Amino acid sequence: MSIWDIFTKKEKTPHPFEELIEENKTLRTLLEIERTYRREANGKNEELSARINELDKRLLECIPMNEHNRILHLVREDYERRVTEIKKHPVRVHNERGAGRKRIASKGIISRVHELHGKGLSQAKIASLLADEDGVKISRTVVGEIIRGEYIQFDKK
Repeated sequence: MSIWDIFTKKEKTPHPFEELIEENKTLRTLLEIERTYRREANGKNEELSARINELDKRLLECIPMNEHNRILHLVREDYERRVTEIKKHPVRVHNERGAGRKRIASKGIISRVHELHGKGLSQAKIASLLADEDGVKISRTVVGEIIRGEYIQFDKK
């Protein structure tokens, strides 16, 4: 393109209002973009504010580190004290049967039951006589086991 063409060519010059209208459209578009960004930023700010408030509440529920260490120390002392007490008590020895109570009829009581049974007394009468005279509480069932020979004596008295 030569210089002559530039001067001779008639360009259509836009009307000044058309330039303003275009600039107005551009500015409106930019304004809408700015509003969108602000709405998004406000939404994020609200989310962040809510998160900060939640963390503040959780922080209020927490105890300080020195209080935590003090409580931990007390718990450890209590644990050590209890372990020491447990170690002081002797271990229980189980009886031969492995049951909770021992047999109550000694050899002398067994011979007394056979003697009373030989005299013709009933099992209930033998049990009451032993309780009254000898001070030994034996049930009618145990007396029956002794008479039938079903009573097993583990205690060696």
